[in-house]
Formats: sequence, C-alpha cells, structure tokens
Amino acid sequence: MKKKLLFILLNLLLLVIWIRIIDLNAFLNSFKGTEYVYIIISTFLGVITSLIISFRQKILIKSAGKNISVFFLWSRGFITSIASILLPFFSGGLLIAFLIAQKTKLKYLTVFSLLIIDFLLGLTISFFFAAIATIKWGIDNPLVLIGFGGLVLFFITVVIFTNRDKFKNIVKFNSKTIFKISSLTIVIFILGMIQSYLYFVAFNLHIDLIDFILATSVFGILGLLPGLPFKLGQYEFMGVISYVFLLGLNKDVVSAVLLTQHLVSITVSFAVGLLFVNLLGINLKKLRRVSNNKMVAS
Repeated sequence: MKKKLLFILLNLLLLVIWIRIIDLNAFLNSFKGTEYVYIIISTFLGVITSLIISFRQKILIKSAGKNISVFFLWSRGFITSIASILLPFFSGGLLIAFLIAQKTKLKYLTVFSLLIIDFLLGLTISFFFAAIATIKWGIDNPLVLIGFGGLVLFFITVVIFTNRDKFKNIVKFNSKTIFKISSLTIVIFILGMIQSYLYFVAFNLHIDLIDFILATSVFGILGLLPGLPFKLGQYEFMGVISYVFLLGLNKDVVSAVLLTQHLVSITVSFAVGLLFVNLLGINLKKLRRVSNNKMVAS
C-alpha cells in the first residue's frame, strides 16, 4: 500500500512539474497548422499493430499446447485496456491473463508468465536502443538503464527457474515458433515507431530517424513507471525528458504532440473497448470485481 501511495504522489508531482514548465500560449499555438491526416494514419496503424500483437500472443499460447482465436485476444485486449486506463499498476494485464486462463483452462501463472514474455519481447528492443542512446548522448547515469535491464533479465530468470519443470512440460518453443515471434516483434516495433513519428510530422517536427528511434526507446522505458489512472502529466513529462533534453526540441510543441497522442490513444482504446463490450455482451462490473481481486492478490 505504501509503495502504491508513493507512485501516486510521484505521478502528481510529475503532473505539477509538467504544467509549470510549459508556456500555455506557446503550447496552444503549437496546434495551429497541425496536419491531422497523419494522426488519422497513425491511429489506423495502432489498431493494426494491436491485431499483430494478438497474433504474437496466440503463438505464445499455442506453445503451451492451447489454441485460442486472434479475435478473442484482440477484443479482450481492447476491453481490458479500459481497466489499464482507469486503474493503476498494470491491472489490465492481470485481468486479460485471467480471461485467457479461463478460456484456455491453462493455469493463471502459466498465462501470466507468457504475457510477461510477450511484454518483455518489445521491451528488449527498446532497452537495446536506449542503451545505445546512453552511449550516444552520454546520459549522466546510464547505469540506471543498465540496472533496469539487469532487473528485467533477473525477473525473467526467476520466473523461468521457479517454474522450470512446468515450462518443460507445458511450453514448447521450436525454431519455427521463435522465428515467427521474433519477426512479429520486429514488425510491431517498427510500426510503433512509425505511429509515433507520424505525430511529430503532424506538428511539423521532422527529426532524424535514428535519433528519433533512440529517444523514443528511452521514452518507452521511462513510461513503464506505474502511476495514476490515465498517467496524465506523467506521460507528457517523461516525453519532455526524452525528446527535449535528448533532441533539443521545443518543449511546448513536444508537449502538444504527446498530449494529443496520449488523448487519442485513450479515446480509441475506450471507444473500441466499449464497442466490443456491447457487441459481446460483456459485464463490466463483473470484470472490475475480477480486476480488483487480482490487484489485491498481486
């Protein structure tokens, strides 16, 4: 409880700092001349990317000997994203693990471990480029990122070691499966970078592609810090650190880009999630109780 309270206070502090460092007039002027067609294209790519992520999850679950439809994973992904937005501390991830375990009859720990692997696949690429960023720009304390990477690897090792007998009997990766997962991960990473880059282009910011990939990777790692629902302010503050300090971009324009990207992401997740809720007849109150129970248990 104390740890969660600490994250909440930290998030509020970051929100206050972000509001204080921006110039409101310059921030509002940043929206003039915005080319919204790029935002629309980026949003469409985001939906496609989420579908590809569902394909990757299907392959991971199939490695545990269970088959599940891409549509189930895709639709439940959007539905549980509502929980991720409204509730702090990765509650959406806990909830979708429960739904998949319920559907496939796999043990919850097995599904949760597979989803952690799914999450870490993308993180591995981001960490690799973030490590390069520390070398390129000479961040004062690169050990922070290196230490975080070590922590991630340690966590993976613990999960696999403590469940090694289960993984031997349940999860089966062959060369074909590894190739599919790796290929999809690279595609997902590239599409994610294109999505973000299009927002900057929409606000007439044209950045060197390599520098953008490095800075965005740092931003992705900083964004892992848990916080309040919506992460409003925290998301923008972490972006300012990444793009303003590393690339020297205008803080007010960057803030406008990130706030727009953040709000569009929340809106799309809510809209598509609620659409699936209505189409599939999902009981949100029941899901919320399940999500709260999983958070308490964790």
